[in-house]
Amino acid sequence: MKKKLIFKTGMVLLVLLALLIVPAAAENYFYFVPQDSSANPDGEVTVELMLHTDENNIRQFQCHIDINPGVVNVTACEDGTNPGWDMWNWILADDPEFGKYLFVYAMEFNSCGPGEIQCGIITFKGVNPGASPLDIIKHCQPGEPEYNPHPTYVVNNSNKMVPFYANNGTFTCTGDDPDTFEKDLVTGWNLVSMPLSPSDNHISAVLSSIDGKYEEVLSYDAGSGFADTTTMDPGNGYFIKMSEDATWTYGGVSYDLVDTWLFNGLNSIGWINGSTSIPDAFASTQGNYKYIARWNANTQSYEVYEPHAPDVFNDFDTMERGVGYLVSGKGAQLTYPSSP
Repeated sequence: MKKKLIFKTGMVLLVLLALLIVPAAAENYFYFVPQDSSANPDGEVTVELMLHTDENNIRQFQCHIDINPGVVNVTACEDGTNPGWDMWNWILADDPEFGKYLFVYAMEFNSCGPGEIQCGIITFKGVNPGASPLDIIKHCQPGEPEYNPHPTYVVNNSNKMVPFYANNGTFTCTGDDPDTFEKDLVTGWNLVSMPLSPSDNHISAVLSSIDGKYEEVLSYDAGSGFADTTTMDPGNGYFIKMSEDATWTYGGVSYDLVDTWLFNGLNSIGWINGSTSIPDAFASTQGNYKYIARWNANTQSYEVYEPHAPDVFNDFDTMERGVGYLVSGKGAQLTYPSSP
């Protein structure tokens, strides 16, 4: 009796175990190696696009990767070696909904898997400081209609889509975080400078926020005087003639060093992304300048700082961000911050 009871009990346990042990569902997902990557502006980093699969008959994939072109660019992409794809290609294109994207697609006639499948080796290049998602989007699952353009999907050897998900990554262009500068400009002439270094220094880009609201942009050269300009750079002063009041806004990386030669006569300069008292700002020149002038846009007249005049006679005593200045030089190097 005891033997029969033990036998019956064992059979019940085996049945219960059979009921409890359910085969795990196959798992398929895209990911990056490294998942989060970075490079300096103009620097490059290599990232692998991978597919993990529990299937043994993966034949084809497509992958639509959304990127921020202001932060990162794709300079190269090549197929992986595991497997050596029979057909493989990539394109960099524009999505009408999401913008710039990378699209990688391939086919293996004999199928591949399970394990880690190398879908592509991507070279990312830093453009401007900031962070860009590497988002794998437009997932097309079994039974779903395909997105347009270029959906992401995984297909098996029976030409059927298999379920998958994606672990998105990031790319960070290292360096100072981009900043934004705003300045109110009034109708008439304004003398300005650029406290941020833009990614595009053409006035069409720098002055895009006031497009159609200004008439002229003039630079000043110590040798030739005023002239029209098509570009604007930090460290210089520019006259902008406004046809109406407007707020100038642009973005860039903080400009923190002035290093320029003050020729005999007038020099047009800009200042750093901050405020500095004039004695400290011009310490490197050892007094080799006659005066500094700035333009009061509200009164359309000049204001002057003369280093040898009593403070009460000077109109200002601080160099400000975003303001342009005319400096009467005597032939000296202006460096700020100056070397200790």
